[in-house]
Amino acid sequence: MHLGETIMNTKHTLLTVQEIKNAFDVSFFDTIRRLLFELICGISGWLLVMLPISVITIFFSNTLNNPEKAN
Repeated sequence: MHLGETIMNTKHTLLTVQEIKNAFDVSFFDTIRRLLFELICGISGWLLVMLPISVITIFFSNTLNNPEKAN
């Protein structure tokens, strides 16, 4: 999530269960909106990290399994 926050240029909110409960007491729809945004930040951070790692892993895996095709 922290990487996603950096990408989205935002500040992390709703860190604890108690903060989430308090936010629901204040405004249900605003809390849902904020939680969805937190989810988007988390997913974007994971995608930014995992997509390049996956591509590199697949490339090296194919190279190691078929060394004659790498040349």
